[in-house]
Amino acid sequence: MPVVFTSIIISGCATRQITKKSAYSLSEVFSDDFSSYGVGQKAPFGEWKIKNPGSYFIESTIQPDGTIGNVLKTDNNAIIFIPGDWKDYFFEVKTRDGEPGVFFRLTNNGNEGYYITKGLGYMTGIRLYKFAGNTKQMIAESKGFEVKGWWDVKIEVIGNTIVVYANGKKYMDIKDNDPKLSFGGVGLGSIYGGVLFGNVRVKTIK
Repeated sequence: MPVVFTSIIISGCATRQITKKSAYSLSEVFSDDFSSYGVGQKAPFGEWKIKNPGSYFIESTIQPDGTIGNVLKTDNNAIIFIPGDWKDYFFEVKTRDGEPGVFFRLTNNGNEGYYITKGLGYMTGIRLYKFAGNTKQMIAESKGFEVKGWWDVKIEVIGNTIVVYANGKKYMDIKDNDPKLSFGGVGLGSIYGGVLFGNVRVKTIK
């Protein structure tokens, strides 16, 4: 359903309500809360594919809502991904610990794309990278984001625009004109240390 915005305009004694629709609607094309897998189960599982060797398994922990449940745990350089030809979409996930890798617009079997990560210690902040094979380049950085425990990641990609939110606050809004990365799947991984992930959602924009 399209998103609907309603405003009230008061002019003299008359009141009229104006309702207008946004330019797009959302359609959920993928979601996973890892509840359907067994504790200790190793990847690949479900629709997830392994990009490179590493540690990926289901762990029971206290979830973001305070209840005990299953999450994904990855370790150094471990990445799993969902292939896709999605162009414009929202990618949302909850994560904690380590330096998470939240990958999007992955192409070429997960060997090209973008990812964001959160630094540790003196490297606090959110950084956005583009990568191809074993090479990477930081293309944006927003300093000052620090968090302990779970935090929400939301990435919005529309055309050549990339917008990154953390805990509901916008930290990046940039353009990157790279025709090879105009569509693709999503992935989760660890840039450094053990990382937990939960509540993955992808919603395409129409």
